[in-house]
Parts: sequence; structure tokens; C-alpha cells
Amino acid sequence: MSGNSTSAQKEFEEIRAEYTKLHGLYKKYFPKVDPKLVEEIISQTPSSAKSKGPLYALRVIATEGTNFDRVREYFIAKTGRVPTSYETEVHQVILVYPTRDMIKEIQGYEEVEHISGECTYVSYSVA
Repeated sequence: MSGNSTSAQKEFEEIRAEYTKLHGLYKKYFPKVDPKLVEEIISQTPSSAKSKGPLYALRVIATEGTNFDRVREYFIAKTGRVPTSYETEVHQVILVYPTRDMIKEIQGYEEVEHISGECTYVSYSVA
């Protein structure tokens, strides 16, 4: 039984090493984006811009002192959606069907400090 434990330990160490490399790539290419969101975007968004993936609530934290109107106009231009503002306009929430390019572009905006988000499942009931 100890042989299996050693084998399992080696397998987990191999996975851990690959996981560490993967998270290094996340930080390299998406330094402002939460790793969980990067994983979801990679696995759940379609490669074709013609088909929609799931709806996400993106939470974007802007740097302190950012001009809210400028950031708001930027998000409208990039996503086609109007963001909701929280915490003295530093915290923006945008409901979007994100694409990989959209996430990359938003994180490249100088006033963006951090992006996180989660899939939003909307259920409708028929009365």
C-alpha cells in the first residue's frame, strides 16, 4: 500500500508543478485578472465570436481617483453594456457575454486595477 501512496504523491507533485506553470502564464498574460476567471473564460467561452458563451457579472476595480465618466464610456464602448457603479465609483459591475479579447482589452486599460467575475445563471419562470 505504501507503493501506491508514493505513486500518488508523485502524481500530485507532477500536477502541482504543471498547475504552478499554468498560474505563472495567467500572471504573465492576464496580470489584472483573477485566475479563476481566466480558467472559466478559457474553458467556457466559445472560440467563435458568433456564438455566445455564458453571461458573466464582471467586477472591475478601477484605481483610486479615476474619472468615472471616462471609465464608464470606455466600458460601454468595449462591451456595449452600461456598468453599475459601487463604492464611490471605483467598483464597476458589468453584465456581459465575455470574449477572450474583451477580457484582454479591459485589463489593458490603464485605470483598471483588477478584474474578477462569475457566471450568472438567470432563470425565468412562466406565470
